[in-house]
Amino acid sequence: MADPTSRRLAAALRLRDALPVMDPARALFELQEAVPYHHAGLSRWDPSERTHRTVASLGYPAASLDVVNTQMAAHPVFEQLQAQRLPIVLHDVDDHLRTGALFDTVIAPFYSDGISQCLFAGDGRYLGMFNASTTPGHYLDDQSKVTIALLAASLAAALDPYEPSRKALPDSRPTALIAPDGTVVDGSRELPIAVRNAGAESARTGAPATYLSLDGTSVIRLEVTPTRGGLAVVKWHSIEPPMGLTRRELEILALIPTGDSNTAIGARLGIGAATIATHVERVIRKVGVPNRTAAAALATRWGLLAN
Repeated sequence: MADPTSRRLAAALRLRDALPVMDPARALFELQEAVPYHHAGLSRWDPSERTHRTVASLGYPAASLDVVNTQMAAHPVFEQLQAQRLPIVLHDVDDHLRTGALFDTVIAPFYSDGISQCLFAGDGRYLGMFNASTTPGHYLDDQSKVTIALLAASLAAALDPYEPSRKALPDSRPTALIAPDGTVVDGSRELPIAVRNAGAESARTGAPATYLSLDGTSVIRLEVTPTRGGLAVVKWHSIEPPMGLTRRELEILALIPTGDSNTAIGARLGIGAATIATHVERVIRKVGVPNRTAAAALATRWGLLAN
């Protein structure tokens, strides 16, 4: 029979490759085989609000998680964690740093020891934190520190909202991380409205999608991938209008699926109904479909977004 040290190491190695795709709550439960904690939490960093948000927890009361998530980033220990990128255990924290709401209301009254690790993506982005605690009378050993350091990259991958898109989408394209309400969580705040709307829709539905949209004089192709964090990654690049369409013809094609009449489309674009009719005829001829209904179906199939 393997000794306890070997069993804990074997458990850590089993988890290392499984963590990025494992349910975070299950991961915290199984991690107890390698690190003998009683309570644990995994929190993602929200760069727009500059706070942490719980992704999964084991045992911690909600009130304690709230204090950790809101107070940790302002505590001096957090600076040390980010600078050294190694785990810190509670019994190694200097006495003069054991102050503030984090220690007074959460740690001191309920726990005798704990461990924290800041988690970073391979490209240096800060992603969030792993925290774990032991109840009174129990302490964490050096093997616990080594194990969390060993698993840090895998824990980080489990938090990384960009991870699902990396294999599918080239990194050279502009990227934004969008919340379901259209808020830009990460990336340029000056986004084409279509980029923001497409990301919000994917975040709400959890469905990946590809779109064509118009942005000023440009035609942009969007690829949207929902993430495990309830957000969406949007990547885009400029393309030439497809099938020889002009920008105006593409704009009109985007509006055909609305079912509006030529008069209504013309009013929306500030041109006459007769001109719209001429454009529609040209669109139908260029894309090789028999009628307006088929053109509308093509626009939908392309994911063509009307501004």
